[in-house]
Amino acid sequence: MLPKILVCGDGNFSFSLAVGRLQQDGTVSSMEILNNLIGKKGPFDWTCTSFDDRAELLGKYPECEKILPAIERCDGFQVQHGVNAWELDVSFPKQKFDVILWNHPHLGTEDFNLHRFLLTHFMDSARGHLNPGGKIILSVLRGQAGRWSVTASAEKLGLVLDASQSFLPSMYPGYETRRNRTGGSFQNSHTQHHTGDALLSVTLRFEDPKNGGKQFSSSSTKTTLDDEEKSMASIPEKKMRRKEFVCKECGKDFAKSQGLFTHTRQVHQLKKYGDEWTVEGKQLKCDQCEPTKETTYHDEEALWQHKIAMHTLDSRRKTVKM
Repeated sequence: MLPKILVCGDGNFSFSLAVGRLQQDGTVSSMEILNNLIGKKGPFDWTCTSFDDRAELLGKYPECEKILPAIERCDGFQVQHGVNAWELDVSFPKQKFDVILWNHPHLGTEDFNLHRFLLTHFMDSARGHLNPGGKIILSVLRGQAGRWSVTASAEKLGLVLDASQSFLPSMYPGYETRRNRTGGSFQNSHTQHHTGDALLSVTLRFEDPKNGGKQFSSSSTKTTLDDEEKSMASIPEKKMRRKEFVCKECGKDFAKSQGLFTHTRQVHQLKKYGDEWTVEGKQLKCDQCEPTKETTYHDEEALWQHKIAMHTLDSRRKTVKM
C-alpha cells in the first residue's frame, strides 16, 4: 500500500500539480525530491485539498480551470474541496494518513498571534489523523517559524521535531504561494518587511512519540529554531500601507486590486456575509456569541478572524494550552 499524503490548503493547487508531475515523471531525480520532502520513499497516494469550495476556488483562482483536471489525470492523486485544516475530523472522520502537509499557511493578514493560534490547532487536529510513525510537515517563510512559535507550540502538543530543511520552490516548477483571503501572492514587500531581506522558506517535519515517532528532536536543529524564535520576538508586528483601491459599493479600501476584486465578489455579489454587511456603521455582530455580548466588527475579515479564534476552534481550546 502506498504511503498516504494529505496536502492541506493548497491555494490554487499549483503545488499539487507540481508534485503530481514529479511523481508521473518517476525518474530518480524527481522521486528524490519527493522522498526528501516527505521523509519516506515514494510513490505516494495524494489527497490534495483546498479550504474553498470549488466555486469559490475558481472565482479566486481562474487558473484552476486547467490545473484541477491536470492533477486528476495524475495517477495516485485525488482532489477535495472545502477542507478545514484545523478541523480535519469534519472532512476525514475515520481516515488516517502517513503525512499531513501544509505549505505556507497564511490567513491573508499579518496577525502573528492569530497564526500561532491557527498552527497550534492545525497540528492538534493533524496528529489525530496520523498513522503510526506518521509526520506533520509545515513549510513557512524564513522568520515565520520563530514569529509564530511553531516549535514551541508543537512541543506543547507532545510533538517532536524530526527534521528542518530549506524549501526551494524552484524544485516544484509552477508552484506559486497564494494568500487564501485574496488570491494574491504573499511574496510582496510587506511580507519581506517581516521575514527578512530574502523570501527563503524552511520545511519543518514533526512526529508524535506516542504514535511511533522518534522520542527526541535533533538538538542542533531545535537549537537553531529556538534561537530564531527568540530573535524574532522583538520585531514589530505591523506596518501600515497606503491603500489605493476603494470599493464603489461601500467605500472599504484595499492595498491591492486583487483584494478589492475578492471583496466585491464575496461581499456584494455572492453576499457571503449577508445583506447587513457595512463598513461605515461598523455594525457587524457575531451570530454565535451570547446575546448579551455587544462587540461589533468593522468588516467581514475582522468578524471572520473572531469566529476562527472564538468559535471554530472552541472545542479544541479547552484541551490545548497556548
